Amino acid sequence: MRINYFDELDELNEWLELCGENERQFAWSTNGYVDVILFDETVLWDSENDSRAFNEEENDYGPFVPHIKRLFNNWVDGLNSLKFEI
Repeated sequence: MRINYFDELDELNEWLELCGENERQFAWSTNGYVDVILFDETVLWDSENDSRAFNEEENDYGPFVPHIKRLFNNWVDGLNSLKFEI
């Protein structure tokens, strides 16, 4: 099933606005073959290396938005662990 990236990104960006973030957004980019989801300029997900769980019974991948939220949270956690000792 083809993902409607615009609807999915609207949901994610609305969440950012509710959190008070007005400058950075989730975005979608493609070269016609590979789709990429970015936050600001950081690649969180690409269709070439889809890390969502595949459901063989439904012959489809798991939900998209919750997966992107998990990837975003993992990225933020990684940033939090990168702190200078002063």
